[in-house]
Amino acid sequence: MLAPLARASALATLAALGALASPVVAAPLTDAAAAPIRAALVAIDTGDAAGLTRAFAPEATIVDEISPFVFAGADAPRTWLARLADVNKANGITDEHSTFGSPPNAGVEGDAAYAVVSDRITYRARRPVVENGAWTFALRKASGTWKIVSAAFAPTTP
Repeated sequence: MLAPLARASALATLAALGALASPVVAAPLTDAAAAPIRAALVAIDTGDAAGLTRAFAPEATIVDEISPFVFAGADAPRTWLARLADVNKANGITDEHSTFGSPPNAGVEGDAAYAVVSDRITYRARRPVVENGAWTFALRKASGTWKIVSAAFAPTTP
C-alpha cells in the first residue's frame, strides 16, 4: 500500500498525464480543408495520378501496406499509385473500387487539419473480396490553399 504522500504524488502524476493525453478540441473540418481529401479519394478510386498529385503538397508522405511502405516527396502520389497498380497486377486483382465514409474524426486548427476516412475496398482476386480500412490525412494550408501533407492507409480487416 502506498503511503499517503506517495499516493497523492501518484494521483497527481496520473492526472497530469491524463490532461496531456486529452484530445485537443479542433473546429469541424471545413469544406475548403476537405476538398483535397475528396479530390484524392476520387483520384485513388479512378487511378488519376495527376489528380492525386494536385491534392498533395510537394513535401507529402504516403504510408501504405505496399512496399516500400513510405512514399515521400513531390512524386509520392504518382509513385504510390503506380506501385499499387503493379501490386494489383502481380496479384491478379481486378475491378477494384473504394467506397469512402464521412470523416468521423476530423478537425481544423489554424492552418492545420486532420481527418480519418473509412475505406471499403471491393475487388476480384480469383473471387470477390472486401477489405475494410481507413485513411488518415494531415493537411496544411499555405498561401490560402489546403494540401495533404501526409496520408496513411491501414486495413481494419485482413
